[in-house]
Amino acid sequence: MTLSSSLPAASSRQSNPFELSYRTPPLEDNPFEKTKPQPLPLSATESPLPELTPQSRNFFGLLALLLALAIVLTLLRSYFLKALGALSRESSFHLLYREMTGRGIGPYLILYLFFAANMGIFLQVSFPQFSAGLGGTARPASQLLLLIPSLLLLARHFFLTLLGTIFPFRQSLDQYQFLMVIFGIAMGFLLAPANIFFPYLSEAVRESVILTCTGIAAGLLLFHYVRALSLASKYLSTHFFHFMLYVCTVEFAPILVMLKWMNLSL
Repeated sequence: MTLSSSLPAASSRQSNPFELSYRTPPLEDNPFEKTKPQPLPLSATESPLPELTPQSRNFFGLLALLLALAIVLTLLRSYFLKALGALSRESSFHLLYREMTGRGIGPYLILYLFFAANMGIFLQVSFPQFSAGLGGTARPASQLLLLIPSLLLLARHFFLTLLGTIFPFRQSLDQYQFLMVIFGIAMGFLLAPANIFFPYLSEAVRESVILTCTGIAAGLLLFHYVRALSLASKYLSTHFFHFMLYVCTVEFAPILVMLKWMNLSL
């Protein structure tokens, strides 16, 4: 039935004298000649992908940072307040360490990763500023600057865990690693607001904010070392050489290597 109904329609189109069709070959001298359109190549029909400008990258980065900050403050607010309390009082730190040992360190690790990400963003923003101030022209890859804090922290925690398995003071090293986590959480919430407003600041104000955040972070780091000395005080008299070896290898050497690399990149 379908074949028989389609045949008369095709024959009627061919016998229709008013049916418009393409002439083969077309008449070149006729300006009203109906020509068959040529199909465009595939590359011409595809619309090019829009390129991300620095302003759009800043917008998407700002949006992701605001979303992460909102999630962290909403879901992990109680853990953040406990970490601030442990930062100011040593008794609260030991109480929180015992609580963390029983319940797990998962929420504090999420806050610690938030600090590592903000530290990478801060380093990415501040390094070109310091480089321009010192007359440098080199610019390391942005991905490398973002990953440097995470890689350094991962190396430090791995080395501390390895020391805890070799030497008989694993509990003190675990407490020191948790102290690093606590100070990292506090520093992360210091850097997050600065990273949010960096794209909208002028060059002069941005430099002032970078110097202020660097000074506060240095003060927190010194306070961290003072608190760490109270944990290591019982080992100073018997393992002073090993303590100084650890301080020079794990605490000072990565900072000096990073400063040397930044100096070579300027």
